[in-house]
Amino acid sequence: MQLVMPDLTGITEDEVKDVGKNMEIKILLEYQYSDGTARGISLSQSIAKDTIISDAETVTVVISLGSQ
Repeated sequence: MQLVMPDLTGITEDEVKDVGKNMEIKILLEYQYSDGTARGISLSQSIAKDTIISDAETVTVVISLGSQ
């Protein structure tokens, strides 16, 4: 099955998980400190939004740990 990759940046970790579950997208979460982004907000994703992906692909989403 092919899917259009949604924009997962700037939303909460729970929202990222919900989108992944609802769209059946495999998501790998990574975490890093970010002075400019609140804890729990997604910073980036490994597959650009609007890219056509298969349901076998995994997208890595980086979640902010807030300031160090």
